[in-house]
Amino acid sequence: MTNPEVVEFMIDKAKRLARMGVDAFRIDYALGQPHGFLQSLREQLQAIRNDIVVFGEVWAQGIGKELAGQLYFKNEDRLNEFLAQDSPVTE
Repeated sequence: MTNPEVVEFMIDKAKRLARMGVDAFRIDYALGQPHGFLQSLREQLQAIRNDIVVFGEVWAQGIGKELAGQLYFKNEDRLNEFLAQDSPVTE
């Protein structure tokens, strides 16, 4: 997300949701987002309400303080094995 107009659009939409009462934002593939975007998003949202949480999904070592929390899916191999199975899931 390097286009300034897209960044502004996304942050504006998130701020609108925050004003409507949304209190947490989950960023899929947080590692693929520029750190500056994540930091700006978190700062601008927390300027609206300081209890807003921005957290992200990461598949590697993490990204730092830009997010309040991170989901680390270390079980990627198991997920891929499951998805490759031919048999249907039974309860």
